[in-house]
Amino acid sequence: MHDTAADQVEFYDEQILTGDHIDQHRNNILSFEKALDLNAKERSRRFASINTKAGLPHIRNEILKRSVFPV
Repeated sequence: MHDTAADQVEFYDEQILTGDHIDQHRNNILSFEKALDLNAKERSRRFASINTKAGLPHIRNEILKRSVFPV
């Protein structure tokens, strides 16, 4: 599932993967994480409150914080 607001991906039924499928899935996870990093960097340009020169973990966290309502 791709949460487009938080820009996070969640996978289901990973425990049923076997053999080569586990390795392929791990490679896919790395690809998705790279894509999420690049997407967060691109999205951050639209928000004056996010320092686009910050590191990717910081930018992704700021994007995540913008995706939830304050409690």
